[in-house]
Amino acid sequence: MYAIYLVFLLTDVAAVGKRGENHAGVDLGIAFVYLVVGLVVVVGSAGLTVASATELAKTLDTEQSFIAIIIGPGSSLPELSISFAAAIKHRTRMSDGNLIGSNIFDTLIPIGVAAVIVDLEFNADMLRYELPFLFALSVIVLVFFYRTKGIQKREAATILGLYLGYATIKKASL
Repeated sequence: MYAIYLVFLLTDVAAVGKRGENHAGVDLGIAFVYLVVGLVVVVGSAGLTVASATELAKTLDTEQSFIAIIIGPGSSLPELSISFAAAIKHRTRMSDGNLIGSNIFDTLIPIGVAAVIVDLEFNADMLRYELPFLFALSVIVLVFFYRTKGIQKREAATILGLYLGYATIKKASL
């Protein structure tokens, strides 16, 4: 599924390039070096964050499902930092693309690769609570995007509040 998405995306990018849109003033070599250095820093930072969060949760003797709640935001720090930088530079389309692309990638690739290596099992609670919440939140974000062609501050606060509410309920249920 991800390969189909990527082919579609790259075909669209090639079509945009043929229409004459250019990004003059950007030295391709320097941009590539910055991209590689940025990716190394982001991946290293995310790895350190995830390892630290996991160790903290183990030290506090917290259940594995709560560890996942801690790791989730930690593994999304690269997307957060990229979206934050794009927003500061008023490049909202990059932030939107990062959000959509990372969510499609994160939904398809890690689970697909892990399932190719070993069969994955989900407990009934995850199928009853977590996945419906994920689906509902995705629909809410989609509605926000269509309604206002982006995410406004009030909508962002709603999304953050829903996540914090979910994390609070999850912790209370453990």
